[in-house]
Amino acid sequence: MGSIMTPDRNLVSVSGKAVEENAIRKFEARLNGYLIRPGDSEYETARHVWNRAFDKYPAIIVRCASAGDVQRAVEFGRCNDLLTAVRGGGHSSLVNRPVTGEW
Repeated sequence: MGSIMTPDRNLVSVSGKAVEENAIRKFEARLNGYLIRPGDSEYETARHVWNRAFDKYPAIIVRCASAGDVQRAVEFGRCNDLLTAVRGGGHSSLVNRPVTGEW
């Protein structure tokens, strides 16, 4: 089981533990960028990758605005047992791989 967002917008870890909403809000408040969740107006656009054969629905998407945001996002995922994948810009085949949390 991967990290999921339940219909009532609760984030659940790989091990099945719910991530407290307060923890998500604190994490979001520390970002220079912003957090996108299912149901947010930007979610459908943000979740797509260039290869539409991969149709993933991440529990949360972090739009990082700094290297510190990337560090905070990876740390939040690690501390909360969340599947985490990093997607960046660029033109290499590695950068353009689908964001699945798996390699």
